[in-house]
Amino acid sequence: CKGISKPVSTVKVKGKTASQMAEDASLLIASDIHEQWRKRVFTEEKEEKEENKEVEKETDEDNENENSKPHGCESKHDPELVARTTEYKDLPKDLKYKVDTLARVAVRTLLRKSDKEPSALLFDYMFDPTMNTDTSSGLYLCGKDDEEKMDKCKEVIELARKHVPEPFVGKNFPATFHAFLSSNAIDASIYSLHAHLPRYVRVLNHTTHTPASLASLAAQLTQQAGCPVTPVPGVPGFLSIADSSVRLSQLSNRAVLGMDVSSGIAAYALGCQSGDNVLDLCCAPGAKLLLLAELVGPQGSVTGVDVAAHRLATCRSLLAKHPDARARVRLYLADGTEFAQGAPQKGWWDPEVLRKAAAGHAAAQQPWHASKMLRSAYACNGLAPYDRVLVDAECTHDGSLGHVLKYKRLGWQGLENIAGRAADAPGLQLRLLENGWRLLRVGGTLVYSTCSLAPEQNEMVVMRFLQNHAAGEAVVEEVDVPLVRGEPWVPGEMPEGFERLRGVVRLDPRVSGCSGMFIARIRKLS
Repeated sequence: CKGISKPVSTVKVKGKTASQMAEDASLLIASDIHEQWRKRVFTEEKEEKEENKEVEKETDEDNENENSKPHGCESKHDPELVARTTEYKDLPKDLKYKVDTLARVAVRTLLRKSDKEPSALLFDYMFDPTMNTDTSSGLYLCGKDDEEKMDKCKEVIELARKHVPEPFVGKNFPATFHAFLSSNAIDASIYSLHAHLPRYVRVLNHTTHTPASLASLAAQLTQQAGCPVTPVPGVPGFLSIADSSVRLSQLSNRAVLGMDVSSGIAAYALGCQSGDNVLDLCCAPGAKLLLLAELVGPQGSVTGVDVAAHRLATCRSLLAKHPDARARVRLYLADGTEFAQGAPQKGWWDPEVLRKAAAGHAAAQQPWHASKMLRSAYACNGLAPYDRVLVDAECTHDGSLGHVLKYKRLGWQGLENIAGRAADAPGLQLRLLENGWRLLRVGGTLVYSTCSLAPEQNEMVVMRFLQNHAAGEAVVEEVDVPLVRGEPWVPGEMPEGFERLRGVVRLDPRVSGCSGMFIARIRKLS
């Protein structure tokens, strides 16, 4: 497993290897899924006070009493499993985590191979963002040629199906939204996973932390959240909160900001360096904008553009809480398809340079909001292109599970607007992409991303863009993604030049453990 110094299969406790323990843990996990469901049912149902007190008492004893019975369901542990469960519970904490991880990998790998989709509640136990099943030594547990291990995984799923009711799968979605999902081969059942994915937060100014201080912060947040809070390997500064129902208000530490890890991966894909001038062409609500401002350092700049004043106001409010980052950010109220302001001139951060250049300069276009130095005529008269451009384009947001499910509160009819925007979205996205490309310097990097799973807004937009730009001008580069990637989209009929899309990334809630995201990193060669 990633992060483990030696193959877990070689570790032995009480004469058993971790792989054998993992099989036991898989069965234990499956047979106790009903316990987790019981907790959810009891939070949703309004039982009599006396019964609720009894339930809370049972919940407190869950970790010690593996035979406690769920509401309306009989527990069917066989004696052999109970004996093995006792053995598993006696494991040291660090080895128990490794065993649990292997068990999750086993279940997750089977689900990726299965034609049928088991209950979404299984994802509680499958998703571990620290795992990469393409490289994990845990794959030996369920390899293609290991039929016995695969059969064991099937046992896990069958046990779970006995105790887990069918989850919500979008039965209340309007017909137009169902038609949109169907036309884009998006399974409506993914929206059942929202409550079962981790919640993510980002540690602000994470580079100022030492490994010890980050570990201390994670331990503090674990205590406040009441569930494990762990770093996300490969995505600096991001932490995973195991229980997605945890609210940020529960976390008294102001060192973190709510931000999905998929958005962080898109921002990191730019490869920002200290001193870079970065353009964020669709910057609201500002979480990525703030991260980019931290990455470019005090002599870099981030120019944020959005077409809506109220959305820019959200960015401004966020920046006001972080003065160091605010000093290097300027915001423009403008149409991203037509924005033409160049990057700030070098030396904009130097008061002496500004003093000497003050006379005779009038700003070409004043920012909607910026620090005093970035509002100077010297800074605003820059004509140079940007080093990095992020086009996190306006889209239908269907990959953002939380965004879609908020209509349960606002009214499902609101989803008809999402479906209605689908026809216009690709044209707008292509215009944003082309304008961002025009403002990018030769040798620079552009990242195009959306939180949609629709190919028309993702691969097909990039495909149309590449048809306008020869291979000697634009090339799609690989993106380093530490999470499990979603399956690549392949059209029924392969269009000419489709092979140039190799390297684009899909993050899929079903396998990636985060919100849906599409990311394409494009280098400007000439």
